[in-house]
Amino acid sequence: MGFCQTYCQLLFREVLFFLRALPQIGKERRCIVCGWRFSRFLSTGIDVRPDVRCPRCNSHERHRAVWFYLNGNTSLFNSKKKKLLHVAPEFCFARKFRKLRSIEYTSVDSWYGLAQVNQDVTRLRFSDDSFDCFIIIHVLEHIQDEKNALGELHRVLKQGGWGIIQVPMDLSLEKTKEDSFADTPEKRLAAFGQDDHVRLYAKDFKIRLEHAGFKAEYIDMWNKLAEKDRELYRISENEPFYFVKKN
Repeated sequence: MGFCQTYCQLLFREVLFFLRALPQIGKERRCIVCGWRFSRFLSTGIDVRPDVRCPRCNSHERHRAVWFYLNGNTSLFNSKKKKLLHVAPEFCFARKFRKLRSIEYTSVDSWYGLAQVNQDVTRLRFSDDSFDCFIIIHVLEHIQDEKNALGELHRVLKQGGWGIIQVPMDLSLEKTKEDSFADTPEKRLAAFGQDDHVRLYAKDFKIRLEHAGFKAEYIDMWNKLAEKDRELYRISENEPFYFVKKN
């Protein structure tokens, strides 16, 4: 039932986003994930960020930044097949990963949605050393038991495997902000900037990743790209992420 539901969700969005994209076609913007070009991207977000969401595949700034990195800095797309775990899959990535012969793709979420498997990332039902790589984007800030989530990702990753982990971060803060008394949507909104977040990450996120057993590298695609490409692909300076390895 889950696989059927996932397929129907993907098919519905394929049709809906295709029709949505047609009036937006142009030359001023390009989505590196789906390859389409537009006169302008769509607006999105609670804070209503203009010109950032791809009409065709629904990628945001963070997804395009990650895709740049995956393309240029990993072997994910070469001929040797890799087992990829994708947590809380985004449409823009799921539709691509499922079709690539270089990837044996598994997606999980605590509700089916676009995921193939219904699993909680804090209690994964996979054997140790099951995957060559994983991707988890804007998920950990929603999870109370971050320690178990990171522990599970480390456990199921093969020795020498790698992952992409991204969370919203306030780099003006030295220490991640957590508050056990922020137990209502209103209090979480006031404390963390969004009513379904349970913490606001800071500069110490790398230390938290290292405590979980990962070697972590801070990636800032904004500073790696030329200004014209930042504008063409609409990459944000506020969406860094970490490339982690299990050594």
